[in-house]
Amino acid sequence: MAARFWSVRSLWVQGGGDLQISGIELRHQGERVDAGALFTCTAQPLSGALQTLPGVGVANPVSFAQEAVVAPGFAFTWDLGVARDVSELAVRAVTEASWPREFSVYSSSDGLHWQRVNGLGLVLRFPGFDAVAASGFGAVVAFDEVFHFDADMRSLGSGEALVVAGSVLVSSAQKKFGAGCLQFNGGHVALQGGPFCAAIEGDFCFEAWVLRQSAAWVPLLYTGVYESQQLSVRITDTGYLQTFTHNGVNGYGLRTGVTLIPVNQWVHVVVSRRSGVIRAYVNGVLQTEGAWAGAFAAGVRYFGVQIVSGNPALRTSFLMDEVALAAASAVYAGDVPVPVAPPSVAYKPWLTGLSGASKGFIAGAAHSGDWLMLSQNQATAMDVEHGGLGVIHGTVELFNQAGNLPLPRRVRLHRSRDGLLVRETWSNAQGQYRFEGISQRYTYDVIAWDHEGLQRSVVANDLTPEVMP
Repeated sequence: MAARFWSVRSLWVQGGGDLQISGIELRHQGERVDAGALFTCTAQPLSGALQTLPGVGVANPVSFAQEAVVAPGFAFTWDLGVARDVSELAVRAVTEASWPREFSVYSSSDGLHWQRVNGLGLVLRFPGFDAVAASGFGAVVAFDEVFHFDADMRSLGSGEALVVAGSVLVSSAQKKFGAGCLQFNGGHVALQGGPFCAAIEGDFCFEAWVLRQSAAWVPLLYTGVYESQQLSVRITDTGYLQTFTHNGVNGYGLRTGVTLIPVNQWVHVVVSRRSGVIRAYVNGVLQTEGAWAGAFAAGVRYFGVQIVSGNPALRTSFLMDEVALAAASAVYAGDVPVPVAPPSVAYKPWLTGLSGASKGFIAGAAHSGDWLMLSQNQATAMDVEHGGLGVIHGTVELFNQAGNLPLPRRVRLHRSRDGLLVRETWSNAQGQYRFEGISQRYTYDVIAWDHEGLQRSVVANDLTPEVMP
């Protein structure tokens, strides 16, 4: 599309600190189109000169303070003088920690009224020091490996094939999408190559549709070697999603979800890590979350088996479809919308909700026309002026004479003056909830809902956000 004014906003810095790049330019079909344009920024550089940034041919590092980047309205803007077609953004890198991993693009005919060109967030993978990365404004690669199981067990992304051990096959009898799914009957499969088999030191994402066929343990994903730096994702025999992490020495984390997964029903499962926090979702609902920043050892990734004392165990009967793996991206920034179609290597869901890790992304997105996904099935347009540097936190507890009992419950944040839903999250196993990156211009009401239907909702009125440290 053609426009005279172009703007890059809503940047999320990979390391969560200052932004630093050494060049930026607009392109169309691979050719630079912004040479000679008036280039401006809403903030002054922390170091370096702004006028050296346009173009990616010469390395001139320029940095911007984290406080400026996450402030509502932060933007790079080009005035091309005349309407020009633009389809790509190119950026020259300095360090991975200061890299602008996610961003949004706007265009305008007059510089006053802006429209979003892309979805809610584009991903730009770090290309290495002094290298250039370019991203189109259309579909964005989010997953490294995607297995559809329509005809075989080969990844649509890297072409890697799953290796079969025991009774596992592609079955067309039952499937979530497409022509087939993976049917486990006492066996397992393994991924021995591809990006997801390298050491996972940062963000990652595992996504799949799963159907339990009995009240038995369902081992979904196992990485590494027994009691090494490992990750295990499974459904317990009682029907709850569970994650197990081990640091390879003497520390481990075991977290169990709160939503009962029925037998003979497809459910959507996501386990991801974003900025050191692992979160698990069932059908778009957050089950557990907890800090775990360690690396997961490189090696074979198993599906359908646990490794106990070095040997495969817990092989059960279940179905799995549409497995998607990201080795360096959490893919989702907050809530997880339940897909209505199969993922592809060019699939990027709307980045939604708020978490501490994504506060820079959302806070910098304060521009009319932004979107937030308020439920797993419905996207609602709203004014994202609620982004800011405030935080509201608390604890959900059940009163008990012997001592209050902390509860994991759905917690919603509403603007006090009109009841508008602003954010939604779940309290953790200790009953703690936290809303970060919210505006300090308003007071808010917090409502804790009991999904078990045993207690009435609890409301805290007219809360004023604190300043985030």
